[in-house]
Amino acid sequence: MKRLVLVAALLGAASLAHAETPVPMAASPEEVGLSSVQLKRLEAVTKQQIDDGLVPGAVMLVARRGKIAWVNVQGKRDPAQADAMKLDSIFRIYSMTKPIVSVTLMQLVEEGRLQITDPVSKYLPEIGSMKVGTEVTVDGKPVLRVADPTRPMTVQDLLRHTAGLTYGGRGGGLVHEAYREAKIGDRGFTNQEFVSKLSKMALKFNPGDRWEYSVAVDVQGRLVEVLTGKKLGEAVAERVLQPLGMVDSGFQVPAAKIQRAAQPGPRPNGQPMTPRFKVDDGAKFESGGGGMLSTMEDYLRFTLALVNGGAFGGKRIIGKQTLPS
Repeated sequence: MKRLVLVAALLGAASLAHAETPVPMAASPEEVGLSSVQLKRLEAVTKQQIDDGLVPGAVMLVARRGKIAWVNVQGKRDPAQADAMKLDSIFRIYSMTKPIVSVTLMQLVEEGRLQITDPVSKYLPEIGSMKVGTEVTVDGKPVLRVADPTRPMTVQDLLRHTAGLTYGGRGGGLVHEAYREAKIGDRGFTNQEFVSKLSKMALKFNPGDRWEYSVAVDVQGRLVEVLTGKKLGEAVAERVLQPLGMVDSGFQVPAAKIQRAAQPGPRPNGQPMTPRFKVDDGAKFESGGGGMLSTMEDYLRFTLALVNGGAFGGKRIIGKQTLPS
């Protein structure tokens, strides 16, 4: 197995709470070709960041050659309650949601439900109405001029972030401003409503022209819903989470597990913390690009499946030709 490193800090991922670990523990890091001395340095740096108030706590894990080489838990799970960080803490995994949703979409490609060369508008017609916005200056003021894209946005564009989409917080231009004003990604809207609102925005550039990190995987999430006839969370659970035994992962933390949810703390010197979504708010929006919660053990199971060419624990979630090891 290739080397695998997972680090959870502030809002990352954590666990190894099950009776048995997903893979065996190595007797020492040296058994799998790693250095205990270097890992201690990582532990010390993380402790210093916790002491400095940069992060409340962290769970770290390194796996290599089919074994867990090192696990370290430090700091607090919830600074407001002074609860210690634990191995089974549940974290907002934000963009680590993306590969889970993209694997789900690629399962549908394998099943012949769609092709990556298909225009997105074949399944989400409103996307076909999007124009490309170019910012120009008229009478000393910025104005957005729109034109038809040079070609349709494809499923492949969504998968590789070349769709012409963006995030509202990634710039100060008129396209970004429109995203913010329309509250693109607001948790109060369903995935269907998200795509409807997004389709009224201008594309930042022609699909395929270049790469930009964006809400493309949120659109993938809506594609999954349309093609499966299920909410994104249900489809992901059936196709990825349940087969891999990812029992603590999803888009909401149930009441019985809420005391395991890791929470952020204030920044040093009284600086305001960037808002974090509530883990049990029953949000309508299941963000394929950043809305899931998980634990270290659960995400380890998923990454082990990726490292092993799409299968783990006797369960295959994606074909070898789609994801060669």
